[in-house]
Amino acid sequence: MQTLGDAQFPGGASWGRGGMIAFAPAWASVLRQMSEAGGAPQPLTRFEKGEINHRWPEFLPGGKAVLFAAVESSFDWTNAQVAVQADGTGERRNLIQGATYPRYSPSGYLLYAQGGGLMAVPFDPHRLQVMGAAVPVVEGVLQSRNTGAAQYSFSGNGSLVYVTGGVQEDRRRLVWVNRNGAEQPVAAPARAFMFLRLSPDARRVAVTIAEQEVQLWLHDLSRETLTRFTFEGSRNLNSVWTPDGKRIAFNSNKEGPPQNIFWQLADGSGGLERLTNGEYARVPMSWSPDGQLLAFIENNPTTGYDIWVLRLADRKAQPFLRTPSTKVCRVFPRWPLAGLYLE
Repeated sequence: MQTLGDAQFPGGASWGRGGMIAFAPAWASVLRQMSEAGGAPQPLTRFEKGEINHRWPEFLPGGKAVLFAAVESSFDWTNAQVAVQADGTGERRNLIQGATYPRYSPSGYLLYAQGGGLMAVPFDPHRLQVMGAAVPVVEGVLQSRNTGAAQYSFSGNGSLVYVTGGVQEDRRRLVWVNRNGAEQPVAAPARAFMFLRLSPDARRVAVTIAEQEVQLWLHDLSRETLTRFTFEGSRNLNSVWTPDGKRIAFNSNKEGPPQNIFWQLADGSGGLERLTNGEYARVPMSWSPDGQLLAFIENNPTTGYDIWVLRLADRKAQPFLRTPSTKVCRVFPRWPLAGLYLE
């Protein structure tokens, strides 16, 4: 076994001609490619405006083009876009809206997951064009709303294998773990939890629940109660507590795409207040200890995930690191005595 590179959240991979491998390395990323012999991964695809994620690549026969799924929200892949990109020219064609997990059949069909079923449409792998009307293949195929993965595959002669189940959320539990590694489940039912943040006083947890809508919820650890926190907009996520615990910042589509950063009083009063007005999607990551600076990432189609800083005093934002690569924004870190995680 040979380790070729890191993938924080693998979103599929495909082996192409000349020993090149296309893969999705992170929760929100363009596709990247690297040689089977190793080396530094290079960007393969580029975001179109509003997109934040490319996943589930598959090289077409001959390796001259790659199929993939693109989405504007990382948590609802039922409205993803199936696209194809030519090798060399970088020309991209959007093929099917509201679909994910594309695969090409040697019989000349493009298969994709849609609404918990499999669809097939005639497809020319040389002209990179859909050549007819789509038809259903099978219903009730297990498909993740949160990741876009669909549990099916087929052999070289076209035999299909799949897992039944339809569209489902990925359910997880909240679990305490201390520095000695001891675990204790939190008394909250399993939900489609994502991106949890512990309050500064360690009494409450802000967590995203990605189901029909993506909303923020608060779990009171002493009372063992889970209550909804956000109600405006259908996509509220990526919460960050202010250091004094009085407010929570998050990104929201309350005023339409692209998603920008808002905050709200932690007691739920007052409604949402907008903090940024970016042209591209922005995600809060962490506060400075004095609560005067907010570090966030901006999803720029040209340079990728750039790190920005917002000054709370005048609400002005400025770039901190803007380069054509993927960055990780975790400034002003703290080391907790204990932590929460998802299982």
